[in-house]
Amino acid sequence: MRRRWLLFVASFLAVVPSAPAGPITYHVTVNTSSISGTSGSLDFNFIPGPLVTQSASLQILNFTTDGALAGSCACSTGDVSGQLPAAMTFDNGTGFNDYSPLFTFGTTISFDVSLYGPALSAPDGASTSGSAFAFSMFFDPVGTFPVLTSDTVDGLAFTVGVNLDGTTTATNFSTETAVPNSLTGQAITFGTLSNQPLGTAPFAVSATASSGLAVSFASASPGVCSVSGSTVTLVAIGTCSIQATQGGNNIWAAASPAAQNFQVLSTCDLKQNGSINVADVQLMINEALGGATAANDLNGDGVVNVIDVQIELNAALTLGCAAS
Repeated sequence: MRRRWLLFVASFLAVVPSAPAGPITYHVTVNTSSISGTSGSLDFNFIPGPLVTQSASLQILNFTTDGALAGSCACSTGDVSGQLPAAMTFDNGTGFNDYSPLFTFGTTISFDVSLYGPALSAPDGASTSGSAFAFSMFFDPVGTFPVLTSDTVDGLAFTVGVNLDGTTTATNFSTETAVPNSLTGQAITFGTLSNQPLGTAPFAVSATASSGLAVSFASASPGVCSVSGSTVTLVAIGTCSIQATQGGNNIWAAASPAAQNFQVLSTCDLKQNGSINVADVQLMINEALGGATAANDLNGDGVVNVIDVQIELNAALTLGCAAS
């Protein structure tokens, strides 16, 4: 039964609105309470379609259920990687790409279907494959007797087809399957952050999401730097890693996190190049003698003098930077 729907993908070749900027994601929830406790199987497949193939990929993400998968299985065919409940990836490089695990139904199944690749983001309008995803449920392990579907021919519960212009068409064949509108992908732009000396006052960072939604920040290295809102506070010398996220809403899918790293350097690293050496000592001497702008008052007494030179020399000799 699972292979009979190959011709079904032809119905997705109609041209509809322009291609999206990022991945398209559908969140699928199935109420299986009426067959809870029944043993059977699930089926996920992604078919290239009848035209010359333009590359497209699909991921099954965030699979949750109170039912029970049978465990690791040799139940994949074609360009398929991963196994549920972990993330799975399907590509359209072969004629039939299928994953069909044994399953004991509980009361609910939910997962995200995320489609991406040139066929969606940069369709050529001529060779786009018409690739299509289908999800089915069966009362038996070999996919003969479909359940919770009005499609008596192929037993499909939910499908998503890729159109010629890169948009998608979703069709729901099950009254027990809830599929909200597809979510449009978004991306975060987070610019490079420059190295900072320890002791620098807290400063703000910024990033933008292509959706226009607000971006959140967090420190991935709290021992070196902390983040409150968009304000970064330096804590210790080392690598500071800031992560930017945008969780999406009912229109936009969550963006992939973006991260920027920078070095928190010693105050005595006057050149801010990651090392304290003779060049830093010479700069401090020049400042103390008035040959350079007095910018590095290491002990905070209001002047740059021999005391600051000694602090810098000690640092260069790896005795530590005893700046205030």
